[in-house]
Amino acid sequence: MNNTTNYIKKYVSLRADNLKNVKPDFSVRMEGRTNNDDMTEALRLRVHDPLWVLSRQWQLGEFRGNDCGTAMSVSCTIKEDLCDNDPIEPVAEQINPKTDFMTSIESAVYLLDLVRNSKIYSKEEIKKFREMAIMTWPIDWNKSDCYVLEHEATREYEKKLNERLTAYIHTYQGKIFDGYELYKDIRLNSNNIKNILNNQILSDYVKWFEQKYLPASTVNQHWNNEDLCYSLSDKAGDYYFEGDRYKGGRVSWYSVDYKCTETKKINISDILDSIIEHKKNDGKTTPKSITRNVMSLPSMAHFAAAPNRRLWQMEDHKVFMGNSILKQSSGNIAMMKYVTMFSNDWMLFPLDTELGKYIQLKSINIVDTFGDKIAITGNDRAGKKDTVRDTEERWQIFTNTTVNNPKETHLDGLYYAPQLAATIEGKPIEEIRLLRDEMSNMVWGVEELVPDGCGSTIDATLYASKLTEYVDGLYETNHPKPESQEIMFSKGQNPVVKNESQKATYKYVLQSTVPFNWIPFIPQRLKKTNDAFLLGGREMILRRGKMPCYIWHEEKGDVKIDKIPVRPMGSILRQGITFQQNKHTESPLIFHEEAIQVTGIRIVKNYQRARWINGAAYNWLGIYNRLSKTNSTSGLEFDSLKKNN
Repeated sequence: MNNTTNYIKKYVSLRADNLKNVKPDFSVRMEGRTNNDDMTEALRLRVHDPLWVLSRQWQLGEFRGNDCGTAMSVSCTIKEDLCDNDPIEPVAEQINPKTDFMTSIESAVYLLDLVRNSKIYSKEEIKKFREMAIMTWPIDWNKSDCYVLEHEATREYEKKLNERLTAYIHTYQGKIFDGYELYKDIRLNSNNIKNILNNQILSDYVKWFEQKYLPASTVNQHWNNEDLCYSLSDKAGDYYFEGDRYKGGRVSWYSVDYKCTETKKINISDILDSIIEHKKNDGKTTPKSITRNVMSLPSMAHFAAAPNRRLWQMEDHKVFMGNSILKQSSGNIAMMKYVTMFSNDWMLFPLDTELGKYIQLKSINIVDTFGDKIAITGNDRAGKKDTVRDTEERWQIFTNTTVNNPKETHLDGLYYAPQLAATIEGKPIEEIRLLRDEMSNMVWGVEELVPDGCGSTIDATLYASKLTEYVDGLYETNHPKPESQEIMFSKGQNPVVKNESQKATYKYVLQSTVPFNWIPFIPQRLKKTNDAFLLGGREMILRRGKMPCYIWHEEKGDVKIDKIPVRPMGSILRQGITFQQNKHTESPLIFHEEAIQVTGIRIVKNYQRARWINGAAYNWLGIYNRLSKTNSTSGLEFDSLKKNN
């Protein structure tokens, strides 16, 4: 050992004259680098001159004793601000169900049960009230909300296609009144309902009806049709959060952004009281802000497939970072550098908290193996650009950015949303797909499941297929047949009559047809306006269109052709279409172009039920945006020549 030390000193003294004026910089660490694309050779860490390495370590002072203590205990001070909502999903996603035939009948039956259970009225009086109600609030069984083609020639056939609704009508027609119309008269304080029933009965009926069918008030419609997602808001202490890209499912910290100023808040408590079955109330008030201390034992940061920390420890071949021959991306290089050089600089310690809080880490006190105490204050300046150049940004992880300014944040904490752990999902009551069709340069809304008006669903694809066959049958029945032609020949030959069944080999098609459950959305360029923020500054939107359908029918002995539009059946794509006094009125339905993914999206409406941590149960109806994973073409063509089969 002594001989080796003397040799090192001699080896260093040969270069002493060149190093007299050089002061060692002990703050610089030695790092391996590679100058070519293949990192395999560099990662082998070959030592070609061990004696030179030892000499260099001695020269740089790496043999001197340094305080390299490891953290043994951590104590931190955290501040927790409580959120307003618990939980947030039922409030943000709740929408009102469509009032259909089932709503009218179910509510009427409930009102009759209230009248019977009150024991105020005799059986004869209850019978007279039901007969009077049937005359005053009759159910309009001829509602055309579910008709694809509004035409006399197809209306009866469309009624037959909805078999469950047909049976529903035969069961209840003339036997029950419209409970929804009665509810509206109560709300309007109409003369039709005054002094007919006990006020307590009417009050109980209104409360039940609104809780079951109108749980979401008019001001609490969070679903945004144009963006096909939700807009939600929440408050934690004095901090306000907003999100406008929540597609349903689970709210998390990244679903919202921080808003510096307070916005107009909705009275969440009123909404929760209408949809919650029971809510725990122990009479105690919980403070909005809590400060507490936490102690823990830190551990080295590690993740699956990371290289072992000891240099010569055997690997298990989960990862091999030297197998890349081509040029590495910046992200891969940064990750490899962290794993191989700086992974030992990071430690973890657990921090337990509860749902529905905004957490701020005020200070961290560390005690290492040498007994030294190190204090780390909160990262209150992270993300701000007041002390750095405009092209730079302080590094930080996991926090909420500011609304409309993602490059800057005024927060030094993390919003932990009051999200549900799990939900029970019901069967879809409505389902559509929105698909891009690059060949026809448009978007199609394809209805797959639509409500049938009596609590069940209709297969829209099968419905459209049968209706298409019926319309084709009307054409075959009513379109004029070609007249027979007599062909004359020269003398000695008999004239020949051309057979009517003979057809041309080809036919010209001006426009092909698409299934009736495919609704077009046409790109429309907006007119120039002085308002730069019209529709978010967009120049192009997707607007609902109408495919034409030609119906051949006989009227007063004459064959007529009517051109009528194909309309959607479901409530999602039928928004803005009303039918009153035998006339349709429509308002535009618009989607933003960026809301439709290239692969297509699937919009599902269904009921959900969940239980909160305090035992309260929530039921709500919501719409959920999911990737479709499939794409297809409608087959729409113009000016084509096809074989006449």
